Amino acid sequence: MADAQRLWTHRETAAFLRVTPETLYLWVAKTSIDDPLPSMRIGRFHRYDPDAVKAWVGRRQGMQS
Repeated sequence: MADAQRLWTHRETAAFLRVTPETLYLWVAKTSIDDPLPSMRIGRFHRYDPDAVKAWVGRRQGMQS
């Protein structure tokens, strides 16, 4: 996170990915996959760096080709 960009909330990240918040919780909880969704825990809340999430999506799209 090079600049002071605001972190996304769980709901904002789910909306960006077009999945339900519940699905996003499952993805974050999955630690056995090779490329886990990047998230950080701040207190009891998950927060997401938008650039890291977008890079993760790009890597996942590359795996499907």
